[in-house]
Amino acid sequence: MDHLEDVLTANGFVLMPRNLDEVYKKIVETGKDKYIYKLVWFTMNFIEQFKTSGYDEAGFSVLRRKTDNVRTLLYLDIAEQVYNHYEKTLNDRNQIDFADMINDANFLLAEMEKQGVNLAISTSL
Repeated sequence: MDHLEDVLTANGFVLMPRNLDEVYKKIVETGKDKYIYKLVWFTMNFIEQFKTSGYDEAGFSVLRRKTDNVRTLLYLDIAEQVYNHYEKTLNDRNQIDFADMINDANFLLAEMEKQGVNLAISTSL
């Protein structure tokens, strides 16, 4: 990335960070592009599976240690930024998603089991 930045700057490109809302709007505008659409869809599925597998922000480090594939590592950089923005948005709005609901329910059931609460469900009416 540093080398790419040096080459672009040396060739007259002005590099400026973009506002995440601006990036999102651009993605929406180009959302009809099949490759952008596939990337967005893949990333949405990745984040859902990432969360339901019990990972949190620290999980990206775990996944990075499991591979040396450059493309995978670059994708994890992108996915981590999307994940962090998504989680911040949920937190700012005091919301949770389906993966959070599943994880919270699993946590509560485990806590109840630790406390010896009988979780048996009667099927007789």
